[in-house]
Amino acid sequence: MHAAHQAVQIHGGYGVMAEFPVARAFGDAKVLEIVEGTSEIQRMIIARALLA
Repeated sequence: MHAAHQAVQIHGGYGVMAEFPVARAFGDAKVLEIVEGTSEIQRMIIARALLA
């Protein structure tokens, strides 16, 4: 998510226009973050799996 956010910032206005790949990558990254859970939730899931 951080890399996608930085790419949007670098591209400025073009970074938020839907027809540009950067905006699509940012949207995809955001959706995956929502679907998979935040990084804190992912850390808890991984820790639970390692300790089980």
